[in-house]
Amino acid sequence: MSRHRPQFVTLAPGDSGSTISPTFFLHPDTTFPAWRDKNAKDEFGNVWFWGTPDQEWEDEQGEDGQIQAMTQRMMCGNMMYRGGMEKPEVQFINRLIEHKQAALLANTPQAKPFYSRDFVIDLDMITYPTCYFEVKTPGSPTEQERLAAVRTSPRVWRRLVVSGGISLRALHHMALVPGMGFSSNCHAYYFTDLSDGSVFGPPEGSFLDLMHISNRGVHKMAPDDQVCLADIISKEGAQMGWEYDFGDAFSHMITIIEIKSKEESTGKIQCIDGAKAGPPEDSAGYLDDFTRGGRGYEEFLQELAKHRPGGRTWSKMVHKVHQEGALNYTTKPYHPDDAFSPQAAQADIMAAIRSPGKVPEAAQPTMATIPGLPYPVRVFNGAGWNDPSGKGPDNGEKGVCGNCGCPNHLMTCARCGVRKYCSRECQKAGWRYHKGECKER
Repeated sequence: MSRHRPQFVTLAPGDSGSTISPTFFLHPDTTFPAWRDKNAKDEFGNVWFWGTPDQEWEDEQGEDGQIQAMTQRMMCGNMMYRGGMEKPEVQFINRLIEHKQAALLANTPQAKPFYSRDFVIDLDMITYPTCYFEVKTPGSPTEQERLAAVRTSPRVWRRLVVSGGISLRALHHMALVPGMGFSSNCHAYYFTDLSDGSVFGPPEGSFLDLMHISNRGVHKMAPDDQVCLADIISKEGAQMGWEYDFGDAFSHMITIIEIKSKEESTGKIQCIDGAKAGPPEDSAGYLDDFTRGGRGYEEFLQELAKHRPGGRTWSKMVHKVHQEGALNYTTKPYHPDDAFSPQAAQADIMAAIRSPGKVPEAAQPTMATIPGLPYPVRVFNGAGWNDPSGKGPDNGEKGVCGNCGCPNHLMTCARCGVRKYCSRECQKAGWRYHKGECKER
């Protein structure tokens, strides 16, 4: 793609724009959508990262050139874009966010009937999209064939039941994170609408790994707290992306397996199946010899399988998970071959639902000694954080019941005016968890 004057964005004086993708020189209203539809789809027809990466331009640069351009871009942005002027990438994506929000609003009448229906979804860890241009499959594969080509082997997955009316933010905090066994409120994340590459996440969060947002090709996220699952996908077989941790880049695919009838639906968050332990967080240490993200965890599990469980090499690899202070294995041992327990995952989900309101700001780690380990490890200060504003994913306008996770027919606690419940039965059942934080207005 040739470069001319930018059609939409404004460059700071002295910035030639030579280190950013040529797609940002297009106009987000006119020339870009046609370019995206023609050039941004991967081998499976999915669009990632707002559809802005130009693979031809990146191939011309080579890996070294990309790293150099990324470094120059970071320095350029820090020096040139000050005083309220946003970087051209952010200017561009802000316009895409406006278009996406308008499209979602127009689609509300079609999505709304699914807000009160339960979705059975599979959450699969995948080796993609980090390496998606390496993935090759002949013909026109189905959704399941596409997923089989990119999910980790051995398969790391969970089957969950959630309401189509749950917000993406609540889905992350109350279902995906505890279901996969990640630490609560510790790392940034984002969802991807694979039809157009739109990215949703907590743009106001202070997660440390948000420093990687531009390196990941995201640049800016649309708010995820007012968008429901059914707004993005609402038919069986439909898929969307979820990435956890901008540093380690654990990519996942969410697939709708079944949509229950309104009569069968309860709205409750449930974990009903799955396999394999979730990956240790902050994997830079234990994955020294492997790739990051889902691909790296796959390589780690495959290497472990070559050694006798409990043997010297096997034990050394597993021991390193704790030695490096994996955030989600500070209070329990890591064992990759432990039989996955839906009951244990459900207990983690219920703890997340019943914990105080979570906020987008990341937790702060402290050092602690874990029984049985001869060294201190990093521990985050609890699963949830008090949120006096009531704007956490369990309390806001698109919140969930504080006892079962249902997002529908919510009523507010009359005493504190913050915690919400879907029925009097749930309020009574949840009172013993809520009474310690319930304060009269």
